[in-house]
Formats: sequence, structure tokens, C-alpha cells
Amino acid sequence: MILGEYGPMMKGEPIYGRYFDHNLHISKSSFIASWEKQQLYKDGPLCMNFDFGHVTPCITLFQDVQIGTFQQIRILASWLGKNITLRPFAKYYLDIINRLFPLAEIECYCDPAGTQKDPRGVTKENALDVLRSIGLNPRCKPSDESAGADLIIELLSSVTKHKVMGLQPNIIVEPNEKYTKDIVMMLEAGFSQDPKSSKFKPFDDDHFIHVADSLRYGIIHRRSLKKIRNVRGEDPQRSGYVSRELEGAYLPEPLSEEGLRD
Repeated sequence: MILGEYGPMMKGEPIYGRYFDHNLHISKSSFIASWEKQQLYKDGPLCMNFDFGHVTPCITLFQDVQIGTFQQIRILASWLGKNITLRPFAKYYLDIINRLFPLAEIECYCDPAGTQKDPRGVTKENALDVLRSIGLNPRCKPSDESAGADLIIELLSSVTKHKVMGLQPNIIVEPNEKYTKDIVMMLEAGFSQDPKSSKFKPFDDDHFIHVADSLRYGIIHRRSLKKIRNVRGEDPQRSGYVSRELEGAYLPEPLSEEGLRD
């Protein structure tokens, strides 16, 4: 805690930090403020992504933009609960989402651990049952944590051509800190490598790891991982190199605004 605010615990090297650029990845205008006026609900489904935790459930919300051949992940909000169970947490924020994003088509993705029954034997419901009880249709699938992180790195490190706006980042973040402060802090430094592990292992801080996991559960359902070329024979996250193709060129470094002008 710093002046009453939760800040990242710098325990190891940030996993997404070198690929996240404020100038490139944070939108200059608010998607939330212009949702109805610009009819942004027509751009693609709203993905409500859950990490269940124990009493720290987390929702990350993004829109999967699909306009013709143009695709983009618009990260709109993230909320993390503390000492609260899933049902009241999910219902509370579903009501907020419905008010903020009227006419949205909502998809729901979550932690595959949600298929497990309550180990305390208090209820026969699992987490997916709870989400269904409030009107959501949750989907989950097993995923490799390292591969999911590679996919997000790949998206942060690449751009897509838009016929009007030109080159656009494949991930863009809502600028209103009220909704995206935790997401930005997670991408900058909050989601980091556990320094005690020689292999890829995120540090469990019981905060930003839930934000990162909830985002990953949604991303792996909406995008597929391209072939990663491992330059140094190391984990891409640990070596800092991710392969991708942009107009036929191999670019090992994260793309920056300066790189867009070259």
C-alpha cells in the first residue's frame, strides 16, 4: 500500500511491461463516454471475464471489436473484489455493466477451476452454476499460463491496419482510470515473474495476478496464438523476444509509437 493505494509489488521482472506503451495502448478518447452516441455496441461483443480466486473474484471487461476484417481488443474495465463471494460480486458488477453498456451483447469466459464443486460442502453449486443463476452463460477451457501470456505479448507487440485510422494497436485500453487503473498497473509492472523460479512463473501477489488471469481467460477464447519463434532458446517472456510478422518483417522488439513512424 502507498498512501492508501495498492501498488505493484516489484518482486521480479514485469512480464508485459516492456511491451506496453502508454502512448500507443491507451486510447486518447473514452469508449465508455461515447458508447451510446457512437453506437459502439455495434462493433463487437462485450466479454466479461472472471478469475474466481477464493474471496478475491475479479472481472476484466473488454470488447472484441470486429469491423469488417479489422479486429481489436478494447479493454474497458476491471474490478477486483476483496473478502466477497462470487454471487454478490458478479451480480453487482453485471448491473453496472448493463447500465454503462446498454445494448451490448455479453459473452462470459472464466477460470476452468470454476467447474469444481464447493470443497466445503456448503453448496452443490460450482462457480459456473453461480454465474448461470444470474443470467450469464460462462465458458471455459484448459489453458497453458505461459502460452496465454505469449498471446497477450503478441497482441501488445503488433498492430493492424484500419482503412480510416491507419495502423492501430491490437490491444487498446479505456483512458478513464476509474475503470482501468488496475489493468494499466498490471500491464506496466504489477504482473511479474516470481524471482525464486528459474522457469516462467508469475509472482502471486493476490491482486494483480487475478487481473492478469481474468484477462487471459477472455483473450484465449477470442484469439489464437501464432507460432512463436524462440530467438534465444528461452521462454519468450524471460528473454524479452516475441516473434511476429508485420507486412513480412520479423520484429523482435515491442512496437512503439516511434516505430510506427519509421
